[in-house]
Amino acid sequence: MLQFSTLSVAPILRGEQRLIIDVPSVMHVAGFSPEALNSQWHVSDKWVTAHPDGVDKLFSMIDEAYAKLSSDDNVWPAVAQQIGITDPAMIAAYRDLARKIDNAPYGRSLIAVTQQMLDAIISVAGDGPIGFTRLDPDAFLFPAGSAR
Repeated sequence: MLQFSTLSVAPILRGEQRLIIDVPSVMHVAGFSPEALNSQWHVSDKWVTAHPDGVDKLFSMIDEAYAKLSSDDNVWPAVAQQIGITDPAMIAAYRDLARKIDNAPYGRSLIAVTQQMLDAIISVAGDGPIGFTRLDPDAFLFPAGSAR
């Protein structure tokens, strides 16, 4: 199972590994939304206080980066080289997969489906492995006017 499937592109293309299933597919098969909040950026309260408009600026910066990555093929050789991919065919496969799966949605509307997933995990494993039982919607900083 792949958590970071873009890191597996080269070994899969070389025949060293094979894809059985990835995390979004497992979540879908299990009846959960593949878009449930499973990774976030974390900022401290101290940082938010010191930079009151920082979350919106951070979000804009991330959106700009993803816009560049989704539209400019010229940036990908340098990005791919960071994980040891230099073959042009592998760079293209890495780029195409990253464009398909990276930049997951992040919005208040995903809190409910994320809580459903947590409830299911807790019903099987208890709350010990997670450390909490309820998502606190106020703990999330969703940028104002964000499209996501």
